[in-house]
This record gives sequence, structure tokens and C-alpha cells, in this order.
Amino acid sequence: MNFYKYTTLFTALFVSIIDITSKNWAQHTLENNDILLFGSAQFTLKYNHGIAFSLPLTGTLQIIVTLFFLCYFLYWIHTQFQWKYALTSIGSGMVFGGAIGNMTERVTEQGVTDFIQVTSWSPVFNLADSFIFIGVCCILFFEWKYNTQQ
Repeated sequence: MNFYKYTTLFTALFVSIIDITSKNWAQHTLENNDILLFGSAQFTLKYNHGIAFSLPLTGTLQIIVTLFFLCYFLYWIHTQFQWKYALTSIGSGMVFGGAIGNMTERVTEQGVTDFIQVTSWSPVFNLADSFIFIGVCCILFFEWKYNTQQ
């Protein structure tokens, strides 16, 4: 295994620990009160029993669909990546770590703790969602930049 694959694994582990710790903090701190940050941004405790963006898919089917997409992403990463770039390794680790954090909670808690709300009309999300989004952006940016240079 090369350095960049280790980077992906370390990033995934680090991200999943941060995510699980932040959800634990939110469950204990925000149970009866929200924390206003700035403007209308706040920490507010919500539980997502659906799939991404609270789409109403629950139970075993939800876990199967989530695992399918995670396995497909793992397969895609394994077959398509050139494991020699830090940005793709870190981005992949962010996606894996976020997915591990959310999947762990889906299996053990039957839902996901969300607690970050940017505006009063925006969805509530968690750090795993943020890491997944940023990781996908890193991968897409690299793919765009790499493909335009060839």
C-alpha cells in the first residue's frame, strides 16, 4: 500500500472520529436548547430518520441503498484513481469518513443526528455531510483539472 492510500485511510479515520464526537456533543448539549451562532446560523438538534436530505426511506431498505452507494463509490475509487495525488486521497478519505460516521449512526441509532443550520430555511446537517460534500468537491476539482491538462 502506498503513501496516498494510507493518507486516505488516516483521513477517513480522523473524519469519522470528529463526526461521531460532534454528534455525541450535540446530543448532550442541544437536547433542550439551540445555540445561536451568528445571523440566523445556529446549532439545533434534529434527527434524520430518512436517507440523504431526509428523503423518506427507512429501515433495512435504507441501509441496503446506503451500502450499495458506498460500495459503488469504493469500487469506483479503486478502479479509477491514480493513487499518487494528495487531493484525491484526502477527498476520498473525507467521503469515506463521513459515510462511516453516518452509517455507524444509522445502524446503531436508526437515524442520524443533524445539528448545523445555516439559515432558518436551510436543511439541518452534520459534519459528516460537510466532509462528504467537501471531499466530493476535491475529487471533482482534481478530475476536472487533471482531465483539462491532458
